[in-house]
Amino acid sequence: MFDLRAKSVIRPGLLLLLLAIGMVTSLNLMRVRALNWDPTGPHQAPTSPSLVFDSKLKFLDGAPPPGTGLKTDSRIKFVDSNFNGLWNLDESVVYDANNNSQYDNGDTLLAGVTPASSLLRTDPKIRFVDVNFNNVYDPGEAVVYDANSNGVYDSSEAVIYARSSPLQSPEIVDTHLKFVDTNLNNVWDAGESVVYNSHNNGLYSATIDPHIKFVDLNSNNVWNSNEPVAYDANNNNLFDAGDIVISGAPSGVLKSDAHIKFVDTNLDAGWEQGEAVVYDANNNGVFDTGEPVIAQAAPAPQTPLSSDNRIKFWDQNNSTVWNPGEPIIYDDFQKGYYNATIDPKVRFLDNNHNGHWDPGEPVLYDKNNDGNYYSGDLVIAGTPPNIIDCPCPLTNDLHFRFVDTNRYGIWAQGEAVTYETDTNNIYDSGETVVTTTIPVPVGTLLSEPIIAGVAQPPVGTLLTVDPKIRFLDVNANSAPDPGEPVIYDSNGNGLYDSGEPLIVGTSPPVGLLLSEPVIAGSVPAIGTSLKTDAKIKLVDANSNGRWDPGEIVTYDSNGNGKYDLGEPLVSSATPTDGVWNPGEPVVYDTNNNGVYDTGEAVVAGAMPVVNSPLKIDPLIRFIDSNSNNRWDPGEIVVYDTNNNALYDTSDTTVSGNPPITRLAFAPSIAADPLGRVWVAWNENLPAQNPSVFFRMWNGTNWTSKQQVTSDSNVDNFDFITPLANQTMMILWSSNRTGQSQIFYRLYASGATNPYPTTNAIQLTSSTMFDVSPRAVQDRSGRIWVVWARQDAAKTMSSIYYKYFNGSSWSSDFPLPGGSNPSFFQNSPSITQTKDGKIWIVFSSDDTTYSNLYFTTTDGTLSSLPSTGIAPASWTAKVIMFTSLDEDDRPSIIQSRDGILWVFYQKDILTGTTYIYYGTSSDNGATWVGPVAFTAGTDDSPSAAMMPDHRIWVAWNRLTTTQQLMYTSSDQILNIHDLGVRGLAATPTLVESGDKINITVTALNYGDFQENNILTLRLNSTILTTVSLTLNSMQSRVILYTYQTVQPAWGKYSITTSLSSVVGENSINQGDNSMSIAPERVSPPGDVDRNGVDNILDVALVAYSFGSRPGGRTWNLAADINHDGVVDILDVALVAFYFGQHV
Repeated sequence: MFDLRAKSVIRPGLLLLLLAIGMVTSLNLMRVRALNWDPTGPHQAPTSPSLVFDSKLKFLDGAPPPGTGLKTDSRIKFVDSNFNGLWNLDESVVYDANNNSQYDNGDTLLAGVTPASSLLRTDPKIRFVDVNFNNVYDPGEAVVYDANSNGVYDSSEAVIYARSSPLQSPEIVDTHLKFVDTNLNNVWDAGESVVYNSHNNGLYSATIDPHIKFVDLNSNNVWNSNEPVAYDANNNNLFDAGDIVISGAPSGVLKSDAHIKFVDTNLDAGWEQGEAVVYDANNNGVFDTGEPVIAQAAPAPQTPLSSDNRIKFWDQNNSTVWNPGEPIIYDDFQKGYYNATIDPKVRFLDNNHNGHWDPGEPVLYDKNNDGNYYSGDLVIAGTPPNIIDCPCPLTNDLHFRFVDTNRYGIWAQGEAVTYETDTNNIYDSGETVVTTTIPVPVGTLLSEPIIAGVAQPPVGTLLTVDPKIRFLDVNANSAPDPGEPVIYDSNGNGLYDSGEPLIVGTSPPVGLLLSEPVIAGSVPAIGTSLKTDAKIKLVDANSNGRWDPGEIVTYDSNGNGKYDLGEPLVSSATPTDGVWNPGEPVVYDTNNNGVYDTGEAVVAGAMPVVNSPLKIDPLIRFIDSNSNNRWDPGEIVVYDTNNNALYDTSDTTVSGNPPITRLAFAPSIAADPLGRVWVAWNENLPAQNPSVFFRMWNGTNWTSKQQVTSDSNVDNFDFITPLANQTMMILWSSNRTGQSQIFYRLYASGATNPYPTTNAIQLTSSTMFDVSPRAVQDRSGRIWVVWARQDAAKTMSSIYYKYFNGSSWSSDFPLPGGSNPSFFQNSPSITQTKDGKIWIVFSSDDTTYSNLYFTTTDGTLSSLPSTGIAPASWTAKVIMFTSLDEDDRPSIIQSRDGILWVFYQKDILTGTTYIYYGTSSDNGATWVGPVAFTAGTDDSPSAAMMPDHRIWVAWNRLTTTQQLMYTSSDQILNIHDLGVRGLAATPTLVESGDKINITVTALNYGDFQENNILTLRLNSTILTTVSLTLNSMQSRVILYTYQTVQPAWGKYSITTSLSSVVGENSINQGDNSMSIAPERVSPPGDVDRNGVDNILDVALVAYSFGSRPGGRTWNLAADINHDGVVDILDVALVAFYFGQHV
């Protein structure tokens, strides 16, 4: 952002004088207004491929939120069609209900096609989202591939199965499905809460079982953490034989506490052994962090269990089998006895030789266990000795302990090391943490992990194996982890059976409801009245006749017992977000019926089950390589993250290889007649020659890019400019002829979709190298082109120009002041200002460094000389800014308030390039600046005044790749500006007595309606005046026919002018008039209209002598006095003016 507002301090003594001067000069002074730049920019100009939407590209909406915990179920298996031992995207996945590793009737197909082979295999990375927290897969739960085995779903991991309600799925009624009738209309409406009324009592209830009671040891009538809990089966408030012990050792009188609640896993409204029991301390119906767990949950019956021979126990009664209460240890040292976390390779450098470690002494890991510090030994803490002075002896201290986070039985890098002063093998407050950057909570065990039990065995205690101690391997890492259930498998069948001892269970997740399940909507207050609606139904995935967590609930609007397209989905199987996430399958819905059908193309991800519903995400788009506006197999599919319809490197590639990054250079920016912003640039793939491209900003988004050049040569130094005939002219330099020459191509810019109207046209042909073309069309419609002409070694460079006069191109002309062979003159820029001058700005190394210079000439000449503008008609070149840096690549424009702007690159001596600008408010007499415009490594700016009243600037930015950047200013408003846009007269040569047709175009460039008088003159004679009323940006064409009068003849000037309007600054008044000259009127008798009376005219009169209209030799031009007959009077006129000419 920049601010051009000048700030100064005015001394009071000068105030009156300054005010007086201001009053005199206020009508003519111009001040550069403060401009700010887009605060959200700059933006990257898009050079990447466009992305197209195809409504048949759809996805299966089922990815869990990233970070969702995943579990394994050994019954989820796959058909290993390529025999690589791992699941691949195209391989079928099934739920092997009987766990026999064969695909049988009754097994559920989760993904892919019905297996041809019956053999099934497991892959521990195939995991599921345990919606109901029962540690086994249930129908409807999402299945994903945990590629990195971290136990959570990460973005981009493949979604294998995501159940949504298939069309025409049978629906059944479960009377426990009830709703909160908010509007009391007795039918469910979208947004009303739906719950599973486990108690079926018509009231929303907490999961309280009146049989769960406690022994009130302290007689305070509320449960406390040390008080036993039991299940009072006969509800007599006494603990009797046969009552189930939930926790502790109950006896005697039992009491109730409404805060004691349970997790109703099987939804039968009553507690069963194995269901978790908690104390809802704040009674909010939600399990919160810190609330006591009275009893943990057991796995679902028949859940497969795993073994680990490192699970051992302290056999306190020497029975060789585990008994309840005996501590269970994880023997990660695998020594067979209980170990402290001592690693003898953790040693220290005993600097003071006192035989024990002191804080500050280096602690190291002696990798080769040779007692010396060498290069390669790991530094645990402190500053190690200089390796040059070593080997250095290392000392053991048996007080070192480590926190065995990884359970390797040896210290691993990143694990904390402590100094144990009391050898209780517990980290106590005040004990030293050697690894100061790794926190260790007080109470951390510094010995092998205790899985269960209260007592800590003494170090050295013998540990015993009982193979019936098993665990549920939730994360499939073959080792028990905190939170995984540990079971005593009494019958040794490898499955959890009801009643088997639960050594360690599962605590409920924080946030779990301690009330009846809410299927949809908000949680009702306890006691809220519930109603039934027979159209609320479920898709009974497991065919047990009731709703289970994870099963879909629908609203059967037509009551036909099937889920139909358009019927409300009360609750899907797994919560989804309705947008595509990496990993979710994408398919091409050929028949556009909204479900996956056999044979439809799977664009990405696992093959969905047939009839799986599909969703549209409009950001799923593709690169339409064949431009047929529909996706075809092989075309790249991308997720357009920022919705700009362009491929960005931050976009996710759904299928195919990401487009190759292209290097983009030399942006050029301009506006077309429809107000669209065009950006041209050249780009190339690595190791390929550049080609020229363009695309447009239509006010909403960027259009598809078009390729201007498609040959294999070097096409670069592009430039784009608008022409008055609704054409855009794109110029560039190409070496297709051997050395670089200037070419151009024209595009129809008035069309919605611009198209080329010419092929590439060669503009220059020289033995030198022509680069950096720039062009402008003047007010008379002539096109001026300027460029740099260089030698092959680029040791010499001069500025050349040429112009198109409406019918042909001129020769190439060296620019006076820009073609000194002693200097390197480069990178010109050209524009026409309001006063009609043609400005050319260029870089030249007249001094030690390259600076910017400019020269001007009159661009309003009626006829451009075929030999070029006379050198004397160009102003002497003037330096713009004196600089000790290298200034180059200027881009000059005039903003709509008349200010001249020059943007350019400045190469600082440190080697960094920035964009700078300077301004002039007095037609270039003085310049303000330079001012830094960017702070990046930027070059090659291109600027334009756009129809949106903003200055747009584009440039190169060198990051890890070459990027095109752009930004725009705020609007330049409150402008008064009327101007003459064009003046033409035809024919330009007439005979005295002929008619001249004059065309004037006036345009209101400003922001206000203006009233004005246009005056048309022939020399000083007023031909006509026209009253004008023009709205903002409105133009008017005035046609006038002037009848010349005999015998007047000669050379004339035709001038049109507008009076100045209130508020129009002096610079914007520069185009208030326009002249063309000479308009030649030849003397009477110039029959052939060639500007001279000669023998040819005499001959033409003689040939038609005596003729009248209709006669065989009649010639209207020979009737010089226009009396209807060619006679002696006409001969006399030719004779009188014979030899005269204009």
